[in-house]
Amino acid sequence: MRISAIEVQSFRSYRENRRIEGLKPGLNVLAGDNEEGKSTLLRAVKAAFFDRYRSTVGERFQPWGHAVSPRVLIEFEFAGSSYTLEKVFSRKKDGGVRLTSGDQRFDDEA
Repeated sequence: MRISAIEVQSFRSYRENRRIEGLKPGLNVLAGDNEEGKSTLLRAVKAAFFDRYRSTVGERFQPWGHAVSPRVLIEFEFAGSSYTLEKVFSRKKDGGVRLTSGDQRFDDEA
């Protein structure tokens, strides 16, 4: 699997939409000063792939003092196919997960 882009919005220190793209095969380095969000970005990737979107876990991802629904979008390639995974963490109706590849689309529990 190769990740090509990461997008986060309302996820911990990322209050605004932030997109990292142009990731290439091999080693990619995230560099920056302390408290610029490097670990948060990696936590968002982990959350997108492994955390439930409709649980209280999403509340831990909200920026301090903001009652919003954190969102993570990952574009990646696996076994020769391109995918987009989008996950919105919330116990409300706006929470959900979507995986798309070409004309195939899987939402929520599918």
